[in-house]
This record gives sequence, structure tokens and C-alpha cells, in this order.
Amino acid sequence: MAKGKSNSPVVINKAKFLLPKMEFFPLDATTGEGVYIKELGGRSLLQFKEKIEAMEAVAGKDAELSTPQGIELMTTMVLLSACDANGHPFFTEDDVILLAEKSPVLLQDMADKAMLLAGMNPVAVAEVT
Repeated sequence: MAKGKSNSPVVINKAKFLLPKMEFFPLDATTGEGVYIKELGGRSLLQFKEKIEAMEAVAGKDAELSTPQGIELMTTMVLLSACDANGHPFFTEDDVILLAEKSPVLLQDMADKAMLLAGMNPVAVAEVT
């Protein structure tokens, strides 16, 4: 047995267990300011999937994603994944219109980070949508 290690099981702290996997996403390199991007859980992934299905229902399953739809999907991904250090949502539905006005490159970078944390391949998602 390794020195200092116990064979006794250790129950994880509930708050630690409930905290999602997340990474800091810098928004301003000068000040170090940014937000955390968290791994999407089951409920958030379902919300994102429902958004895609609603778009497909209107445009048709084989239709290409329009630019406004792409921005809406990126905004949705950022809305669902951006959080504070405690894992609480950073944005609310009230922020969606202002969030959609941000740089598409920034939204795409944030959405890509969220998809990677969720185990999704951004290129594969882009091909499906």
C-alpha cells in the first residue's frame, strides 16, 4: 500500500460534485477579464438539440443553415455555457439580443469551446446543422 494513502472510500463533497467541468475563457488579455465556459449537461444539450430541430422543422432537414440561424445557434450555445466561477449562468434570456450583436468570431470561439467541453466536435455539428 502506498504511504499516506487510505483504502477507505472517500465521499466527494456535494458542491464539488455538482460543479460542472469548466474552463476560463479570456475576453480581454490586457485586464485578464473573461468568463467561464462550462460543459453542457443533459438538460442544456437537450435545449440546444430542440433549437436545431425547431430550425429544421421550419427550413427542412436538408436545408443549409442561414447566417441568422448560425448566429442564433452560437448565441444559444454561449447562453447555455457561459458561467461564473460557481457554475451559475452568466447570461439570461434577456441578454440574447445584445449577445447576438457581439462579434461572430467571438461567439464562434466561445461556442466551439463549449462544444469541445461537452465532447461535441464543432466541425461535425456544423455539418449537421
